[in-house]
Amino acid sequence: RALALGVALGIFIAMTPTVGIQMLLVLVIHTLVGANRLAGIVMVYISNPFTLIPIYWLDYVVGSFLLGRDLCSYAEFSTRIGSVAHHAGQWEFWAATKELFSLGGDLALPTFLGGVVVGLVLAVPAYPLMLGAVKRHRKRHGKEKTEEKDGGES
Repeated sequence: RALALGVALGIFIAMTPTVGIQMLLVLVIHTLVGANRLAGIVMVYISNPFTLIPIYWLDYVVGSFLLGRDLCSYAEFSTRIGSVAHHAGQWEFWAATKELFSLGGDLALPTFLGGVVVGLVLAVPAYPLMLGAVKRHRKRHGKEKTEEKDGGES
């Protein structure tokens, strides 16, 4: 359960525009709820300097739709969010976070709202899917050990 929860929470955090503080969020939240921290850390790398702009664009589109706002173009969005991606690519995470918050309500608010929604849409099914995968793996792995002890073939 801790592994499945770690994956789900990591996916949620990865989809939110928190690039500068994602690792800190994983460590704090996962420790508080007893989730697997390593699984969460691995999952937040879904959001990286190469995927940051497309993920945040999706967040922005979803958030803008929910707020009933008009969209800026992908090119304008990429230009404005590009410095965040640049800082993230240079491992300057605090600078990326500051840059993200300085984008203003027309970009930051819908991106954060959309990130929460997209994160939930992906994280909620990730938990039972991962839990089932872990159980199947353990059952199969346990079955192989039993057959080896009995002298059977695995």
